[in-house]
Amino acid sequence: MFKSSKNDMFKSFLKFSNKEEKNQVEKLRDISGSGCERPWKSKKMANMELAKIYYRVDIGVDERGKSRGEKKAVRLEKCAVFLVFALLTSGRKRLKKMSSCRVRLCPVCNWRRGLKIFYHMKKIMEYMEKHCDYRYIMVTFTVRNCEGDKLSGTIDKMLNGFNRMMSNNKQVKRVVKGYYRGFEVTRNKENGTYHPHIHCIFAVYKSYFTESESYITQKQFSEYWQEYAKLEYVPIVDVRKIYGTTVEAVSEVAKYAVKEGDYVIPEDVGLSVEIVGELDGALHKRRFVAYGGEFKRVHKELNLDDTEGGDLVEVGEEESCGEDNGEEVYVWCVGYVEYVRGVVG
Repeated sequence: MFKSSKNDMFKSFLKFSNKEEKNQVEKLRDISGSGCERPWKSKKMANMELAKIYYRVDIGVDERGKSRGEKKAVRLEKCAVFLVFALLTSGRKRLKKMSSCRVRLCPVCNWRRGLKIFYHMKKIMEYMEKHCDYRYIMVTFTVRNCEGDKLSGTIDKMLNGFNRMMSNNKQVKRVVKGYYRGFEVTRNKENGTYHPHIHCIFAVYKSYFTESESYITQKQFSEYWQEYAKLEYVPIVDVRKIYGTTVEAVSEVAKYAVKEGDYVIPEDVGLSVEIVGELDGALHKRRFVAYGGEFKRVHKELNLDDTEGGDLVEVGEEESCGEDNGEEVYVWCVGYVEYVRGVVG
């Protein structure tokens, strides 16, 4: 983590207070291998909007009587204020240092976490395709939408139900040799309800699709899910065979739990405060990414760090793009609403 003092931050902001200097500053342009500009500016802007929201959110006080919402707001404001990049001989940049607030809903941290999930899953599946003879299916487990005050209980029911199904159902245990499980919560903007769902990739033997005793139909998956999640209705379970490249499938499931567009609504701060309060309570201290069986074994064998709690700097974006050829520091300038190149201190 890149640490800086308040004085360093203040001095860096002051460097761009002069009008002539502002006209000469170099704005951050960080281009990915696919030629797209990485969304540092938009993510930091959303991060700052979220900080304003947290100053107004009532999520209780800590043991010292200080507002938890205000504490998270301060952490958000300090997140990704300074970015240190290594300049690569390929002409691109590689993030080297960054301060991370790790607030669950932070747009910057969630973006980086999503990149990391994708990278980990891509590495795992590339390894398994090379060394194992498996086929893959993509399964999404859903429940009916729920109100905000029911979200936490619904998430409990889903995660516990999934664990019971993977541990206790003999057919699933026999057929599924490994899995990735991701959790996502979206919000219906029309009626304000939440749609929590579980994205999975299951590794199965290639005989799964040809032997009737091994194959689990969509109807059976739905029945299993109803039983183990203890639902009073028949839920929708989407089951798809993964064809061709697995990168597309990884892109579909390797998402982080929430999207900032569902709760950072600048034109309606009151609604944002309500939504953030509901999501903050429901998502607090939960793990939304899990690996089982062969996926877990390969994750360990490849020495990949913790997907949710680990490093948010090295996320595998620039694996082989040349050697380091110097450094550049960029500072978030509030008045400019940009990352601008500068010198810290």
